Amino acid sequence: MGAQPTPNLLPCPAMVDLTKRAWWAPAWIAVCGLPILWLTATTGFWEPWEFQRLLDALNGETTGWQSLRPSDQVTRWMMPLGSKLAARLPFVLGALTMGTVAFVALRRNQGVLAASGAALVALTAPVSLLLGSSGMHTIAGMGLGALLAVCTLALVDPKLFIPSAKMDAEPNAGSTGANPRSVAIRWAVWALLLLLSTLESGALLGALVPLAPGAVLGVVATAGVASAGVASTASNGGARGPGLPALGVLVATLILGTRVALAVVQDPAEGSLWLGGIPTGGVPPTFDKMIRALFHGFGPWAGVLLVAWMSAASPADSSASTERRSEPSARQRWGLWAALWFVSGAVGQLLFWARYGDGVFMLPIVPGAILVGLWVAHVQRQDHALWFEGVVGALLVALVVRDYRLYPNATLTGLPTHSLPEGLSTSLWPVAAGLFVMIFVVAMAAGKRSPSRSERGDSTGTAQRFPLTQRFPVVALLQHQWSLGRGTRVWVVALGALVGLMFLYWPALWMLSGVQLDGVSLLEQLGVSTLVVRTAWWMPAAAAALVGAALLGPWVWKWMGALRPVRGALLLLGGLLCAFVVGFTHLPQVNARFSSQGAYRLWSKLSEGKGTLTAYRARADMASHYAGRPVAAVTSPEDAARALLTLDSSGERPTSSAWLVTPSDEIAAVDRAFRTLGQPDQFLFVAGPEGMGVQLATRTPVEHMPNLNPLLGHVFRELPRTPQVATDISFDNRITMLGYDVMDLDSSPVDSVGPGETFRVRWYFRCEKPVDGAYQLFLHIDGRGQRIHGDHHPVEGLFPANLWLVGDVIVDEQELKVPFNYRPGSYMIHIGFYKGSNRMSVIRGAQDGDNRARAGSLLIR
Repeated sequence: MGAQPTPNLLPCPAMVDLTKRAWWAPAWIAVCGLPILWLTATTGFWEPWEFQRLLDALNGETTGWQSLRPSDQVTRWMMPLGSKLAARLPFVLGALTMGTVAFVALRRNQGVLAASGAALVALTAPVSLLLGSSGMHTIAGMGLGALLAVCTLALVDPKLFIPSAKMDAEPNAGSTGANPRSVAIRWAVWALLLLLSTLESGALLGALVPLAPGAVLGVVATAGVASAGVASTASNGGARGPGLPALGVLVATLILGTRVALAVVQDPAEGSLWLGGIPTGGVPPTFDKMIRALFHGFGPWAGVLLVAWMSAASPADSSASTERRSEPSARQRWGLWAALWFVSGAVGQLLFWARYGDGVFMLPIVPGAILVGLWVAHVQRQDHALWFEGVVGALLVALVVRDYRLYPNATLTGLPTHSLPEGLSTSLWPVAAGLFVMIFVVAMAAGKRSPSRSERGDSTGTAQRFPLTQRFPVVALLQHQWSLGRGTRVWVVALGALVGLMFLYWPALWMLSGVQLDGVSLLEQLGVSTLVVRTAWWMPAAAAALVGAALLGPWVWKWMGALRPVRGALLLLGGLLCAFVVGFTHLPQVNARFSSQGAYRLWSKLSEGKGTLTAYRARADMASHYAGRPVAAVTSPEDAARALLTLDSSGERPTSSAWLVTPSDEIAAVDRAFRTLGQPDQFLFVAGPEGMGVQLATRTPVEHMPNLNPLLGHVFRELPRTPQVATDISFDNRITMLGYDVMDLDSSPVDSVGPGETFRVRWYFRCEKPVDGAYQLFLHIDGRGQRIHGDHHPVEGLFPANLWLVGDVIVDEQELKVPFNYRPGSYMIHIGFYKGSNRMSVIRGAQDGDNRARAGSLLIR
């Protein structure tokens, strides 16, 4: 019998060769990219950098070269229209420009798949989405830089913009003379982009970064070293030969580079057009910080960049004509140019950070997107599985997933803020990146396979004597190994025994742990820790996974082979999934926690525009913009409390409705002043919104709304419950420790904890006298030469001791974890208060002589 065709596991319309379809790429960009950009363009203003920039643009407060930024000019022109989208038009256009440039650059020469892949990556990279929605000129500068880079490449190597089919048919295409008028227009556009890019971002990051790779390629081409496989024999499309455009670009690059070098030597204290910023100080970034910014800002494609560059640097395609195999392929030349551009951008960013400290990470998105687009098209053209690229890429992408899981705010590292919001959703983004890894592996392994014996019609041997092997090839493999002799039979038996033990190990341990003699489990009497039982649950699952993989492997392999015609689209779909998670879940959460809009909208709804609104530690001009009316600003918590109590300097109450906007971390200070001037048992009513932005507060409860004051449930005037362990420890006669509870994560009391367990401790304190200074609580759980640390400010850092009122009973909770290597036994709990190197004296209660109170012991099983 002849070879049987691989069954088509997908419907026929999905199995088309996507490299030959041109209509779907613009559709993908329109359907997928534009909604994300629309979402980010219409989200609220971020605080405080965007609003300050927009106000400066409107009021003309920027000076020097910064007042000439093209994006500021467009902002001044569009803002009076009153639309936030109009105010962000330069930034939305910058993002759209990057995607459009990536698509147009590759479309004619590299095909629609490479072009659409580059466009989608440029549009949906986390840095592109975050910077586009934060309304900074950075994204506009990157758009202008992308235009300048591609225009420069068109001057020094116009062959890269000629369709591949035409190049194969006419090897000398692009080398003939061009219309002088057309050449003049090209140079005029190039000069205009050079000027606009420099004005927008400065010479260092605005024009020098995209010019440098074009200058390198032009010099290499003019020197005629294309035979070394490093660059192409470029042509300018004019009548004077390849040297004129290369010379012009090189001269411009040298002039800008020299001017930037002089500016670095002069070290100006004011804003510099050449360096592109105003000095703010700071520590130069380390190499690992640059790598983190790259990985987080370009995820999940950051892990693929190395693989993409290696692929682009590979030898010319075997399908190329004989005359052109001696020179690098167009894909190699595109890859070299994009790699040089990317490195140039990274070096420029490093120099910028070294001068100006932390700031926006201007990741060169377009060259990275072009590298990925070239690689996606290369993967689509391959018939076989790409195991090396698959393993390397999967491992690198897994690092991105790990970072996103460990550091939920990782996508924000490119923004100019040091107080990233905590409490963001940590589930969807790592899950989406994990799905991308799975899709990536499937696409890499989706290659043609050799037909099996049964498909080749081989009806002899094992398959004939044991029909079961036709359905389960792993059985045939085991039988073949068994037939090789006694030596291999030992390994077959050992493998079977190992899998069997993996199935039986955990149930046996679980049963033994339930049998008790004299109140102690039989397992513990045998010397086996219960930690082994808790950590061995994965063994049956691993055994089942191994057996399932062996039995289902052939079908999975066949299915993956059937996906080969759409492997490129699969890769883009995986990246698009991550982009949607960032754009529609992660980004709105971040925006809500940075933006002040929610508080002012809530104020308008609750107050109906009546009463007073005061701002403390919040921008009054921003509040006035959102509230639509003048907003008074106060400079102290006491003044904020007086405004809420509607007290003037004489103590009179002129109005009955008063509201306050203040950052979340200032609520406790204002609340203390509010209770001091009013009633000690009356707390501020915080209406929301919850997050890192400003919150809205008032003095009386709002009907049908919860009080979001973070002190509720933690500050009382009487002891709310009897502690599990009662104590009477006095610290400097200022604070009395009344007791504590040891609980599990469900807040149920426990008598002991085990290695690896996380538990909670609830402390009870009473303030006897005012505390001067922000004393912190220290906790040392010591025993057997080991220590568990638990130092912190009470109430999750929001209520330091200097804000406590006399008579307050503070209930503070914290989570602690017992390390896995802790041995069973009793560990002493030492507790106290410290500020710097000073500790409060333990006046009453047991202590160790070093002002560490002995509060009791913790039993570890």
